[in-house]
Amino acid sequence: MSTQVHFGPTRNRETRFNMPKWGEQPLIKSIHITIGNQKLFVGKLQEPALSVDQRLYYSHSIKDLIEKGVSFRLEKVDKESVEVLIDEFDLVIDCTGKNGSLLPFSTEEDLSLFKTPQRKCIVGYFTGIKADTPLGVGVTVLPGLGEMFEIPAVTEHGPATIMFVMAIPNSDLDVFKGIKSAKEFTLKMRSTAQQFFPEIYNRIDGKNFAYVMKIAFFKLP
Repeated sequence: MSTQVHFGPTRNRETRFNMPKWGEQPLIKSIHITIGNQKLFVGKLQEPALSVDQRLYYSHSIKDLIEKGVSFRLEKVDKESVEVLIDEFDLVIDCTGKNGSLLPFSTEEDLSLFKTPQRKCIVGYFTGIKADTPLGVGVTVLPGLGEMFEIPAVTEHGPATIMFVMAIPNSDLDVFKGIKSAKEFTLKMRSTAQQFFPEIYNRIDGKNFAYVMKIAFFKLP
């Protein structure tokens, strides 16, 4: 569960390895950089990018691989069964994500500069946001508070906009504590955009603004 943008080099690798095609989808062609409330510039990407929700991306990829003869097993894996898998396969990749790894991995102290999370990440997919022009990824930096990434994405529900807030812990942007429902989450994201990201807020259609799916609340080291 995450956000994602497949930039030119990744899309070229996908073509090289015959990954499934996505048909006529709107391509991301620029990056919009804003500091505070001042838009600095719009940079044109050397090659167009595409963002596809990973649940849709992986399900299509799995279906394609099954058609090509690759077998899949869906079962719960715990620490004990991992030991069996290690003996059974030449390569085991632990992708358990935010819940923590199943296998013990030591910390590379030289590469671990921080001992506490530097950002709280709040992510959701929304409809009812008019795309920025030219179509691109929006990056807004609020010094001392955090960042917002706005990403146009393809989902199983159609086009959507990823709103990805990276708040410095305990800053004024760290406002998503205690959210319990989709309605609360949607209202809080809208009020946060109104207070901190007015350019994005001005493109929100109040009647149609709704969350497609809530992804995660997590912390970055």
